[in-house]
Amino acid sequence: MDGRQEIIANSTVALTVSSAAELETLVRPLKRKRLFKPRYISVAVNEYKVLSRVFNFPKAPRDEIRRNIISEACDLLSLPAHQIEADFQIFHSDQETTRGVFICAPKELVKNYLQVMDHARLIPLRLTDSIFARIDSLISINRELRNEGGCLVDLSLDNTIYFAVIQEKGCVFFRKVHYETPQEAKRAIIQTLQGICSLSPEKKIGRLYLVGDFEEQDELVMKAQEMSDVMVQCEPFNPNKAMVSRNNMFNLNLLRDCTFHPMERSLLMMIQYLIIIFLLLQVFVLAWEFEKQMSVRKALRTSVRPADYEHALKLQEQLK
Repeated sequence: MDGRQEIIANSTVALTVSSAAELETLVRPLKRKRLFKPRYISVAVNEYKVLSRVFNFPKAPRDEIRRNIISEACDLLSLPAHQIEADFQIFHSDQETTRGVFICAPKELVKNYLQVMDHARLIPLRLTDSIFARIDSLISINRELRNEGGCLVDLSLDNTIYFAVIQEKGCVFFRKVHYETPQEAKRAIIQTLQGICSLSPEKKIGRLYLVGDFEEQDELVMKAQEMSDVMVQCEPFNPNKAMVSRNNMFNLNLLRDCTFHPMERSLLMMIQYLIIIFLLLQVFVLAWEFEKQMSVRKALRTSVRPADYEHALKLQEQLK
């Protein structure tokens, strides 16, 4: 499943795209919806200018870690620091090191996505790398991957392979490989798995999760079984489901400084509901007051007879 199938839940639409132009094409039909129109949007991006890496720095304050990440992002994107948007997440920290992942992209690119969301009148919630959405979606299906760890090989996309290694409820390795031919893909898979094995003291992968089909599947499965203790073959999935969930492993967001935190969003929704309740009460009070005035007028008209009115006029003339 390529991720272009939108997911709408909790007033949020989630999409996976490869460019701002593709996002504009996909959100255009949403503007014509009258019922159940989403108000928020989360986007996973599979674009070469959106880069993600694992980091392992000496123990330091968050500000210094961010400066180190921005410095590394400058080298990756060949841009000055003021033109880069970045976010990071720490998975492990002890007295010596801090380990985690980060995402970076040109600010101009992020601005293009924001303009598309704004034009569609959708409130942006998240802009992240598609690899994180895919890992989170697989974890939501296979909980043991998060709890016990393992290696993920995602072959469900055309011309792209995703690798990830989960340990200690954190991500210690991930890689995105683009390929042109099946032979090139098979070589990349075997070399990457051998590299992952070399990182383990046992020189073997504990649990290997294989997603999707491959042209030379049988040979690949045999190689994978030799390098792993347990191999689990998973069905293709829609990565957009993870984009509307709050229980993900990854929370990286290139829009962190210009969107609502989930708690802030809940507070905003509560305020909106209170305003609606207040307006409804005002309408009820005004309707009650109007009904009361109409009742009084009706009572006055019915309580005075014509003869009494003529008698009152005669008394008024006599007093003059």
